[in-house]
Amino acid sequence: MPPVESGWDINGRALRWCLTAILAVCAAVALYDLVRIGWLGPDAHEDFFGIWSFARFSVLHPGSGIYDFPRLQVFQEAVAPDFTGFYPCPYPPDFLAAIVWLGHLPIGPAKALWTVAGLALLTGSGWLMFQPPFRRFALLAMVLAPASLMNAAIGETAFFGTALLVAGFAWVPTSPVLAGVAFGLLTLKPQLGVLVPVALLARGDWRVIVATVLTALAMVGVSLLVFPPEMWAAWWRVLPLYQHVTQGNAALMAAIDAGALDLHVPAGIALAAQGMGGLGIALVVWFCFRRADYRLAVAALLAGTALAAPHDYVYDTVFVVVALLLTGVWMAGRGMRLTTPVLALYLTAYLFPFEVTRNAAACFVYIVLEALVFCSIAWLALGGAKTGSTRLP
Repeated sequence: MPPVESGWDINGRALRWCLTAILAVCAAVALYDLVRIGWLGPDAHEDFFGIWSFARFSVLHPGSGIYDFPRLQVFQEAVAPDFTGFYPCPYPPDFLAAIVWLGHLPIGPAKALWTVAGLALLTGSGWLMFQPPFRRFALLAMVLAPASLMNAAIGETAFFGTALLVAGFAWVPTSPVLAGVAFGLLTLKPQLGVLVPVALLARGDWRVIVATVLTALAMVGVSLLVFPPEMWAAWWRVLPLYQHVTQGNAALMAAIDAGALDLHVPAGIALAAQGMGGLGIALVVWFCFRRADYRLAVAALLAGTALAAPHDYVYDTVFVVVALLLTGVWMAGRGMRLTTPVLALYLTAYLFPFEVTRNAAACFVYIVLEALVFCSIAWLALGGAKTGSTRLP
């Protein structure tokens, strides 16, 4: 990937430190709030308890029973007597094969290792994607983002999904096999890679596509060595039930259908809106990878994934932060300036997951912000960059 063409000018350098100070203060407030509820609260009421319980169940009861919701709920209540909810398992068997090691550890050390490993992979992917003189600022902004802090507090999977997406696209121009391995591993949470085939086909990256398919098949093969084959059939049967369960609770979800459900649109219409919106986003991403600068195309894909993915949450949207940073870095490297409204939009989108942690009803506003961010990046990629403007039509 070619280095950025130029560094920050004096005004740009001042803006960078001003933004860093703002982000650091806001992130410190978010860190206090999220660490308080995520690390000092009851372990059984964090999302990581669900992931750990899946791994623990897989160690003690290997087999398709993990997709038997009543049986899994009884197990979760047994390992955490104060637990009063339920975390159904939506993940495919190859994901369970990848996390089964967590089930051999107590939940505290397991969460610490999970979080440190995720942060390390996220930082490494950012190191690959961003070049000096922007690298340190970008890495700091990625780690301090409210979406990242939310993910760290509750122990979710966003660090891993974002790291695989970002590293994959950082490797595409220079190391297609490594890129394919990253994208193949992303099939462990396949909805986050919904736009990856669109980008690869638009570019004609056949070596990446082959490496992706082979890696995904290898992961399936590993799962067949660890678990009985009928687990895959059981997982496929349980997916509609899981989708039905989660449709009743759109809070913290970040995709198009969640926004429609927040507006009390019938589930069928919301699903149709998700499909049509996803197709529209895929078409825009296709043209971005055919016509636009590669970095801007990647930024458009990352921003669009939050909306187009059929099932994702606010804590999954760490990759939206990367999209914002890629766009800003691309412009700074070419002496372009963000207009005030677009700068305000990007800062609001960056910080807004902090508000969602306090008020889940604000998630609808975040979905609108995601849509505006995607439109602004797509406009810049397909038209605005030619005029040196970020002003939307």
